Amino acid sequence: MTNEIRDLKDRLLQAEMDSRRDRLKVFGIPEKQGKESPEALKATFLNELKKAGLPAAFIDDCNTVSKIYRIGRFDRNSKFPRPVIVYFGSFSARDRCFNQLNTD
Repeated sequence: MTNEIRDLKDRLLQAEMDSRRDRLKVFGIPEKQGKESPEALKATFLNELKKAGLPAAFIDDCNTVSKIYRIGRFDRNSKFPRPVIVYFGSFSARDRCFNQLNTD
């Protein structure tokens, strides 16, 4: 029984790690007041990358975003925008974006 439980825990851990593989948590993306659609948030994310002067090839990699949303509750008194979770179409695109963002 304990081997079975250990095996289930290992499988669950592996599934969690696999699900995190294709996403990044991004800070500092400006937040608009009110409800923000995923399409609008993606456009804001890509515009911030362009404003930062990142190469067009990098922005193309980041354009493979399959899902994007903010985490946490909106607080109008906060000085900082909520973080954004960005899901990429593939691990390689996520990895290229992560490496580019960490070198700047």
